[in-house]
Amino acid sequence: MSKQKKDWSVLPRPYTFEEAKGTFTGRFTMEHMPDWALKPMRNRQYFAPQYRTDREWYDNTKFVGEYPSSNGKACLSTNMSYPLGETLSEPYKINQVDERDTIN
Repeated sequence: MSKQKKDWSVLPRPYTFEEAKGTFTGRFTMEHMPDWALKPMRNRQYFAPQYRTDREWYDNTKFVGEYPSSNGKACLSTNMSYPLGETLSEPYKINQVDERDTIN
């Protein structure tokens, strides 16, 4: 008797977009900056936003029950796009203009 693999992609999401934003406040997007992002890393650089929008974060995050090896972890974010690069020389500020978005 073979075990059937569970199709995780067809299960309903355990959190709606709005619930996830209210619950997972450690996410770092260009729309939401957690307190930990204000502290420099050991190399004196600062963390950069991992995603441009909260929606991009949500779409690339799996929550408990959505991935088989969750081991009780609340969420697992993947495919970080780092729209401003992976590190910054100073802490990110919400509404900071990305020079690549400006038109000359």
